[in-house]
Amino acid sequence: MEIYFTRGVPANNSNSGGAPGAQQISRAVGTGGVTVEQGKRRATADRGEYTAADGKFVMTGGTPTIFDASEGTTTGRQLTFYLADATIIVDSENGSAR
Repeated sequence: MEIYFTRGVPANNSNSGGAPGAQQISRAVGTGGVTVEQGKRRATADRGEYTAADGKFVMTGGTPTIFDASEGTTTGRQLTFYLADATIIVDSENGSAR
């Protein structure tokens, strides 16, 4: 897994809520069999990429699969889901769907 960081806001601009100059995760990329779990939702794929700015996971490679306790199991060529809500975007050979 590769994790990318950004620097926090300097002490004279206290909007960050964290320690001055503290680093925050901006992006993470995992390869070689990735599993992401959030509550009762679980996604698996060969590759997963998280982007903190929009709270988004993009799962690709192999057979990306997401299981949601209320919605069941979905597979596609690429699965995108957001931490903030229950939005899941499925990209398959037949196009994209929400």
